Amino acid sequence: GHTLRGRGLRTRLLRALGGWIERSALSRADAVVVLTDRTAAAPTPDAGDVHADLPAPPPPPADDAASRQAALDAATAAVTAFARPDADPAGWWAELSPLLSPAATVAYAGTDPSAVPASAVTGPPRPTPNVSAYLATVLVPTDAGEYAVLLVREGGGAPWLVERITPVETSAPPASGTLTPFPEASLPGTA
Repeated sequence: GHTLRGRGLRTRLLRALGGWIERSALSRADAVVVLTDRTAAAPTPDAGDVHADLPAPPPPPADDAASRQAALDAATAAVTAFARPDADPAGWWAELSPLLSPAATVAYAGTDPSAVPASAVTGPPRPTPNVSAYLATVLVPTDAGEYAVLLVREGGGAPWLVERITPVETSAPPASGTLTPFPEASLPGTA
């Protein structure tokens, strides 16, 4: 899997700059396109057919307390399913794959669960500032350190699906522009 430990210069560079580059691009984007099975299956019009019947887009998702809690729950479920290095590979995949986006399903196919350094979720998840109502990043603590879980959803009523599970580097202070969790005082019920 692409979220496991790498030691090369390229891996360290991607970890140091990749999130910042992604967030920077997302913050300047006029729109974010999330590819899903539904959009991939949509019929494509012929070059001259500008009036093709395309499926109606789903309603926009709500960005409310219930939605944020659903993101926290989805991230916890995904890391719980992911962090099982002693699991049978077929059973591990059967539990993890329904929680993944189509792109993540391809990316994580063939991952050997015994190579996953984490074996248990050790605390409650923490949200990070939302990029949009369609994307969320949640930090989930494990016995091998914290994992950042990038979640996506297609629209209103669609579940949060995991796009990426990435270990958070804790050996160095965070670089400028890296993800930082909300202060505890800003979480509901902690004021």
